[in-house]
Amino acid sequence: MPKFNNLTEKQSFFYNAVQKLNKGLPNEASPELVAFFVLYLVTSYDDGESWETIKEFVDFSLGEKGKFDSARQAIEDADNMLDAITNSKDK
Repeated sequence: MPKFNNLTEKQSFFYNAVQKLNKGLPNEASPELVAFFVLYLVTSYDDGESWETIKEFVDFSLGEKGKFDSARQAIEDADNMLDAITNSKDK
């Protein structure tokens, strides 16, 4: 793990690492594989004492995901409706 001079360098490093990870992951994974991956990350950073905080954040984020998905779908539906209206006026 490289040493960082500031928070911006650290954020940039992790952003780039996650982008590379996204490209290399399989399209599907079993819950066991995901659990192993998370365990590997937590133990690699020797961060077991933070597990409750990590778990709470993930639980919160997954709970909120549905709200974000609903909002995204509403925007997409509105865009589609506006496109249909605009396209029907052009004909």
